[in-house]
This record gives sequence, C-alpha cells and structure tokens, in this order.
Amino acid sequence: MSLFCEKSSLLGIGICKFTDSIADIAFVDRADIKAYVGPPTLQARYEILRSCLQELIRTGIISNIQGSSQYILSDYVTLKEKLNMHEIQEVQTTFHLCKQLAEAAEACEGLSGRTLRKLPFLAHAALDNPYCCDPNKLLNTMIDTARRERSELPD
Repeated sequence: MSLFCEKSSLLGIGICKFTDSIADIAFVDRADIKAYVGPPTLQARYEILRSCLQELIRTGIISNIQGSSQYILSDYVTLKEKLNMHEIQEVQTTFHLCKQLAEAAEACEGLSGRTLRKLPFLAHAALDNPYCCDPNKLLNTMIDTARRERSELPD
C-alpha cells in the first residue's frame, strides 16, 4: 500500500467476484470509485461467442462448412436487422448459424465473460468426433454445455 502513496500518477484497479468476502475493509475504503459490473448482456454474450467461433473457424478447428472458405458470422446488430427483414439474401447456412449462435447467447444468461470464452472449447471437447466438427452440432452442444454450466452456478 505504501507504493500507492509514493507514486503521484498511479491508477490501481482491483476486481473481486465476491465483494462480501473482502477481509481488508480499510483497503476497500481507500477506493475512490467502487462500481458493480454485472454479467454480460445478450449482445455482449453473442459477440463473445461469435469471436470465439470465428477463431475456431479461422484456425480450421471448425472445418465442415459448406459454401465458403471465408466464413464470416454476422455481428449482433446486423443479425437483428436481418431477422426483421422479410427477404434474407444471405446464404441460409450462415444465417442459420447466426440464429443458433443467438440461441446459445440466450442460454448463457448469468455466465461470466470468462466462462463464455471457455464455452466453445468445452463444447468442442464434448463432441463425439471433434476431428470432424460440424458447426451446427458444435452450437447445439454449446447450448447444452451452457445450460449445464448455468445449473452449476450458486443460487
């Protein structure tokens, strides 16, 4: 703590998952700003899962994709706009995957960002044949994995 006093332009950031368990109340009292940051929103969950899925596609871990070698999943805002349109001009496979991804994001309500980042890899490990990874199967497994993770959360 004495280091904080010696430096005039030092910014200290601390995070804690269980704020009630912080033993050093004097340390907490010295914080000028205390802010609660809740779990990610639906849009944030979608974007976290989308970025993980894009990385699995980029690295070839998800390889059984029909119709495109450069597979880009829509961001959340674009997906919402497409859902409101009557005519979908995009490849059905891409649109279907984005809808599945949105369903997975909904299933992840209450999970932390860290858990969301692990989820696609946990789902991939749970596949019967991870060497032939169908994206639809991975997303279904990811939804099941998210539900299992949520059931293990403390009330």
